[in-house]
Amino acid sequence: MSIHTERKTGYVIRGNENKIRMLLINYLSMVTPHEGWHDALSDLQDAPKRNQALQPYSLFNTHLIGVLCQLIHDYEQRFMIEFTDKVLDNIVIWFFFFLRRISQKEFVEVDPIEKEVIETTDEYAGVHLLCKHLSESLNMRDPG
Repeated sequence: MSIHTERKTGYVIRGNENKIRMLLINYLSMVTPHEGWHDALSDLQDAPKRNQALQPYSLFNTHLIGVLCQLIHDYEQRFMIEFTDKVLDNIVIWFFFFLRRISQKEFVEVDPIEKEVIETTDEYAGVHLLCKHLSESLNMRDPG
């Protein structure tokens, strides 16, 4: 894995996409404030209504954060589960950055045999449905 910086495009991470995403999860769990993050996400969604920029969170797309939160809440209701605020916040942030990677055409390669096994699980069915709704809500193509 390598990290490059370019003046026009910012930081570029190159390497195995699965390792890059694991790195993002690890890094984000260290830099994301655990106390009050849920409130910050809520404030972030309301900031445009108050004509306020919320620093340092201005890099987040408030519409996308709102869509992610709503879809995950719908997922919780459909599958009768409830995430803690901390887990919910982490999932939203992970999805946010994973979607940015996907929009940059960065995909995780999954071994076909592993994929076949994974596709038989209830968890896969739930996540697949969540991703389907997410791609429809954001008008994105599901990479499969």
